[in-house]
Amino acid sequence: MREVDMDFTRYLKETFEMMNEVGLLLASGDMDKSNVMAIGWGTAGIIWGKPVFIVLVRPSRYTYGLIEKIGQFTVNV
Repeated sequence: MREVDMDFTRYLKETFEMMNEVGLLLASGDMDKSNVMAIGWGTAGIIWGKPVFIVLVRPSRYTYGLIEKIGQFTVNV
């Protein structure tokens, strides 16, 4: 997947509206294993000058292990 730079706040309003109305999809994985899970929670902000999207995933979820292993995830609207 190709990384794309974009203005952090460009779609923030729509992202939160979608999260509140129907939820978002959280994805993580590599070429061997991957998973997508629905989420209805999260927060966005700026930490140390960098944009962040914070999600909470229970350790019992399969996706949690993938995020720990891979070290990254995507939030899909």
